[in-house]
Amino acid sequence: MGRSGRPSRAASGKRAAVGLERGDHAVLERLHTRLLPAAGELAGAGSGLITLGPVDRRLAAITRRS
Repeated sequence: MGRSGRPSRAASGKRAAVGLERGDHAVLERLHTRLLPAAGELAGAGSGLITLGPVDRRLAAITRRS
């Protein structure tokens, strides 16, 4: 969890990958809403040391599956 008590964008990115793999539309819808404000950013740790790639890639994949 992030400092705000909400899942970090890295965790949300991982959940998106799992949701896509399982085809869980409810999870994908929630994650799309959560990730949308981060469009144009990299998913990962706040330090930039770890990245899971562009958030836009996850958003596009979620949109295609919904």
